[in-house]
Amino acid sequence: MVGILCVLLSLTALRVEGYSSGGSLIQSQCASMDPSSVHGTMQNSPPPYTVTVNQTTYKPGDTISGESSRR
Repeated sequence: MVGILCVLLSLTALRVEGYSSGGSLIQSQCASMDPSSVHGTMQNSPPPYTVTVNQTTYKPGDTISGESSRR
């Protein structure tokens, strides 16, 4: 019974990695704020979608409405 429980628990375990310093990859990306340093080349064309919202600030309990449209 204990063996079956151990097998079931091992099948449901998630793998999580963490770095006490935040990780060198994260630090290098945040220092330059350049996602291409991690994800390749950046998009140079205008974004294909626009998002419009009814307010630009948020307080707990507020509801923000919006819509998106394709350019």
